[in-house]
Amino acid sequence: MPCALTFEIVEQRGLTAELELALEIGDPPVPAPASAPAPAPDPKECGLVMLAEAGFPVLGDIPRAGLPSHGDPRWQFREAGEAPDSWWPEEDLHPPAVGRAAEGLFELAVSQATQRVLTRGHPWILRDAQTGDCSGLLPGTLVRVVGPKRESLGLARVEGARSLVARMWAERAGRDAKAPSVEARVARALKRRRGLLHPAAGEPRTDAFRLVHGEADALPGIAVDRLGSLLRVLVTGRCCDPLRPRLLDALVGGLAEQIGPDPSVVEVLHLREQPRGRLECVRLVRGAQPAPWNGGASPEASESPEASESPEASEKDRRIVVHELGLAYLVDPGLGEPERSSPGIGLFLDQRENRRRLMERARGGGHWLNLFAHTGAFSVALLAAGADRVTSVDLSAGYLRWLEENLALNRDRGDLARRHRGVRGDGRRFLARLAPHERFEGIILDPPTAAAAGRRFWSVARDLRPLVEGALTHLQPGGVLLVSRNDRRGKQGLEEVVESAARSAGVAIEIVGEAPAGSDFPRLVGFDEGEPFKAVLVRRRS
Repeated sequence: MPCALTFEIVEQRGLTAELELALEIGDPPVPAPASAPAPAPDPKECGLVMLAEAGFPVLGDIPRAGLPSHGDPRWQFREAGEAPDSWWPEEDLHPPAVGRAAEGLFELAVSQATQRVLTRGHPWILRDAQTGDCSGLLPGTLVRVVGPKRESLGLARVEGARSLVARMWAERAGRDAKAPSVEARVARALKRRRGLLHPAAGEPRTDAFRLVHGEADALPGIAVDRLGSLLRVLVTGRCCDPLRPRLLDALVGGLAEQIGPDPSVVEVLHLREQPRGRLECVRLVRGAQPAPWNGGASPEASESPEASESPEASEKDRRIVVHELGLAYLVDPGLGEPERSSPGIGLFLDQRENRRRLMERARGGGHWLNLFAHTGAFSVALLAAGADRVTSVDLSAGYLRWLEENLALNRDRGDLARRHRGVRGDGRRFLARLAPHERFEGIILDPPTAAAAGRRFWSVARDLRPLVEGALTHLQPGGVLLVSRNDRRGKQGLEEVVESAARSAGVAIEIVGEAPAGSDFPRLVGFDEGEPFKAVLVRRRS
């Protein structure tokens, strides 16, 4: 019986695709007078056969090389108009491979040392001599993790990096246990942030914060920030490659009230292992190009008068305005320089609660010092809260210009720029040149891990302790010092570093307490790599 099949790929996710089919079945041949009428053909059976012959076997159609699928093997084959709103399989599919478990999942064997680490809560499977080989699996493939005695340790998703083999997806998942779906994980992450998404009456406006924080939100290798009505997806691993469309659908659906049904979505590749050659690190993946702020040139352009006037420099300025604790700030989604790797936005969202802590103390006025000021979010917050004066020090003239623009954005809080002094220079030299009697009500030390500082390279491991020592000598009695460190390789804890510096300086201090990131950067116990920084707040005794 003649049959004709045409199809179009509607959407593809990894090895799975949604096809729109048109099947035409011709008239059956006229039977001989003595023979029985030929049975009517089954359209679905015809479709299954022809798709397999074309190299597109239907999920679960095992006799024709379709990949395994849980449940009814043909549930994915629907008549027109019968497709559900969301039909995609919960688990990602992978090609056949050696080591597949009976229930259809590849088994990844790990060593006893790795088992101990996973049992303590660390979510990464790092390669060692006893790690199983899953090199033939695509990133994102769901695998079952088994220990040396073949005990089940849970489910993981393949990362595919040289050292980082996989990231845990569900701990202690038994053979019949079902891991939470992507949608359920997103819903839980949004519930964690309901105080930011639905602030109480009278709360100052904040529309810049983290929505998904990777492993701590059970969505490994991916983070999502809200920047006003824009979503910025930070991809730090490949394990969630096939899950991002579903993750974004769930986020956009859950945030429709705050950001609308079709927000701009920017994706940033922030990967340790990148392919050679040119790579588009930043791209717009959904929605319209966000309308940029038009109040000035890019901070890079301000390094020289000639550059600030060039059309190319102004084209790179795609900054937008966001709000934090009632204050306005400029941020850069990165679309102006799509090939720039690891771009920052100009606002450290993880320091929001520390800005809040210091704003409460700045209500009493005083002169404050912000070393490594960056674009000046701490400076703006202190001045708006009531600080009499703030001095901001940074090596970048571009960042200091950006700081001035942030001050100008908040004119409704008064003439903040009049009480501000920007100094271009190295923070170590600035402290060394201060007069011994000069004191500050508070000092902020939030340095980078490493940076070029003219001929004096900055290293937080080497330079933080003497910097803290110098800062403590210039604190008023009762003044506070915020010290933040994002280097986890230090042999000493941060409090130990500060207390050692205080002894060397002959300054009596008391530790007010840790100064962690906000609740939108949740901490996963046993996973220090997921913490954006360590910070401590200290006070100089009278």
